[in-house]
Amino acid sequence: MRGYAVSDYLEIKYQSIELIKFDSIEEALKKLSFGTIDALVLDIGQASYYTSEFGITNLRSAGDVDFTYEMTFAMRDDYVLLRSILNKAIQSMPNTEVNRIKTSWISYKLENQFNKEIVVFSLIVLIVTLLALSAFLLWNRLLRKQVYLQTQKLEKELELRKSIQDELLAKNQQITNMNNELEMAQRELSNLIDLVPYHIFAKEKNGEYVLVNDSFIQFYGLSKNAVLGRMDHEIFSNKPVSFMTVFSHGDTDVYEQHKSIVVDEMEILDSSGKAHIMRLKKIPYFIWKTKEWGMLGVTIDITDLKHAEQKLEDLNEKLEAKVERRTYLLNETNRELELSMYKLQMKQSQLEETNLLLEDSLVNLRDTQNQLIESENWPHLDDWLQVYLMKSIHHLA
Repeated sequence: MRGYAVSDYLEIKYQSIELIKFDSIEEALKKLSFGTIDALVLDIGQASYYTSEFGITNLRSAGDVDFTYEMTFAMRDDYVLLRSILNKAIQSMPNTEVNRIKTSWISYKLENQFNKEIVVFSLIVLIVTLLALSAFLLWNRLLRKQVYLQTQKLEKELELRKSIQDELLAKNQQITNMNNELEMAQRELSNLIDLVPYHIFAKEKNGEYVLVNDSFIQFYGLSKNAVLGRMDHEIFSNKPVSFMTVFSHGDTDVYEQHKSIVVDEMEILDSSGKAHIMRLKKIPYFIWKTKEWGMLGVTIDITDLKHAEQKLEDLNEKLEAKVERRTYLLNETNRELELSMYKLQMKQSQLEETNLLLEDSLVNLRDTQNQLIESENWPHLDDWLQVYLMKSIHHLA
């Protein structure tokens, strides 16, 4: 027991024995009764009292450890009369009374001799052990050859297992390298996705986000930790109902029917309150980890495109108006040209008729000239009249 004088005595005398100290006699007796410890060193009086108190009946005294407590009464030096009375009372106590007191307090007897039952049992166990050992040796000699053969077989299997183990280690190293490469590829892919100016996100079938790029979180003024693992109604709780209706349009078709859809010309406010016209495409993809279909979303800002289209439409309308005006002017000019051509054709016809008349006149004049020249009156004409007729005929010719 801890704190008892016998504890120090045992540590010095029996150093080869493992000693366990207890704080209470009840705990020590129960450990001994249940076989948790092999023996307990305790004075016979306390052992008798506490085993009776706790109802322990399976313990016995095995002997002593050559340690004796010298019990005495102590009193003050000035109590001389009391000391004399006590000494006389003890000395006058009969042995029967002393034995009665011991019997009432001490129920154990010291046993130093061997127990015959234990000796017999030990001899039986020894004989059985020797017989078993002999049978084992005989059986061992009969199976030695089989053991040798089995040993060779096991050695071959061991070599085979070792080669398989080496292959497995090599494959494990390959898998580790592939995992490292895959992890690097995933990081590179994530970096590339973050560089894309479009809003890219991915959601599982339950609507939880598993991927967003920097463009997405910067547009909405969020962080990745505030988005990943959450749903639309948690992330966009400050958005109007109309936004949620448009943004979640077609999700069921993507998850259930595995169809790609496009939500066009959505008007969304960014984190600064500026309006943008967006085009959202939702694409189904299969998640091998959960064996379910998820959704990949790509949102493109088409605000500048729409403004450019509007400007193009305005320019197209202006161009159509100008073309229409030019066409009208060209038609008018064409009609004027056709009229001028008609007038020219009429004048040409008139000129041709005049030319025919002149040709007829010329023929007549030549005939007249020839007649005059042949006539006898030609010499009698005045010189100026002859010259005039010659010039007229030459001019007409």
